[in-house]
Amino acid sequence: MRIGVVGLWHLGEVVSSCLAELGHTVTAYDPDPAVIEKFRRGEPVLAEPDIRELMAKNKKAGRLSYEIFSPDAVKLHDIFFITFDTPIKKDDSPDTGIIEKTVEEIAKNARPGLLIIVMSQLPVGTMQTLKEKIRKICRRDDIKICHVPENLQLGRAVESFMKPARIIIGAEPKDAELVKKIFEKLPGEKIIMSPASAEMAKHALNSFLATSLSFIYNIADICEAVGADVVAVSLALKSDPRIGAAAYLDASLGFSGGTLMRDMRVLEAKAKQHKMAVPVISGAINTNTKRLTRAVTILKKNLRSLRGKKVTIIGLTYKPGTPTLRASLAILLMNLLRAQGMIVSGSDPAASCGEVRKVTQSRCEKDPYRAASGSAVVIMITSWPEYASLDPRRLKRAMKPPFLFLDARNFLASRAKEFKNLGFRYQGIGRGSIDI
Repeated sequence: MRIGVVGLWHLGEVVSSCLAELGHTVTAYDPDPAVIEKFRRGEPVLAEPDIRELMAKNKKAGRLSYEIFSPDAVKLHDIFFITFDTPIKKDDSPDTGIIEKTVEEIAKNARPGLLIIVMSQLPVGTMQTLKEKIRKICRRDDIKICHVPENLQLGRAVESFMKPARIIIGAEPKDAELVKKIFEKLPGEKIIMSPASAEMAKHALNSFLATSLSFIYNIADICEAVGADVVAVSLALKSDPRIGAAAYLDASLGFSGGTLMRDMRVLEAKAKQHKMAVPVISGAINTNTKRLTRAVTILKKNLRSLRGKKVTIIGLTYKPGTPTLRASLAILLMNLLRAQGMIVSGSDPAASCGEVRKVTQSRCEKDPYRAASGSAVVIMITSWPEYASLDPRRLKRAMKPPFLFLDARNFLASRAKEFKNLGFRYQGIGRGSIDI
């Protein structure tokens, strides 16, 4: 199949490369000439495992090319994927302007029977709006539009696409069969539903994950108060088959990245629009919004005064496996602690130190020991595998008293006693009994 893909950032680079890997002939488009030149040089806009290799392999095979998006491009394809990463506003709500504009442009220039597949993240109700716009603009019913919500995970996006647990297809039954054919080589059940249900499924999934995290944050705080260990409690929960080993039940200082909060905000807004209360969702939003201040509470308890004290944050990206700092919890924390008068530095194996300095006005070093020089506190946020072998002796030599190590994801929980025996004030999250 000859497929067009428009919108080349994280979602678009993965979708275009993986569709080509499935054997389709793909032309990937973006309105920005600089972006197209970057891809033609074989450079993805966001690093992902295997993405460069897939791009090079399929470009060489003649299945993948890159062009500037234009009205004439639309006429070349029977299928068009829309893969813009939906921008998120300051209030965590999605901005669908670029998607609506692109659908309008495609509809105006569509060849008969064109199928538009929107993979971008959409608030529920957007697909109906897009369908009505197509009818109004074109006055024709042969243009088909459906929604296949993306389910890519940063740091393992290619794997997420090529080995999905399931694919949600929001389409009319007759259109869904063509969509299934596009993805027929992929494993996992193809679940067909209405476009509105597909939009809602994405909101519900992310909101469920966010609610699970907010729940375990509450449990962690109680554990700390009563002398229990949330790491052990989480293990017990995950061992129950009704919950499962992959459940989002890891205590921390909050979730970030924007996507989970975006979907909860959409549901809360829709509920308000229909004069409904959603206390579980609203409670999860409130829990996470306030969660980061837990770090300030811990630091004040250990340092009394924060002003002028040095603190180092290690692990700065949104999550391991990606260099992106967008909506990163660590960056939010660095700026929060700077506002408290602390002298902040940071370190990360993949993030650009130039970008870190730009968004935090703080010192950044690739070497975590160098970054921690003179710091009274080290806080580990993003649990990169490289930090599993962190050398506490070397770290302590770089630091100053009271040698507080805040393991904000309990990543080094199994080494807590090692840190304590070396003179650190090791503190995890929700770990009231780590000496037992």
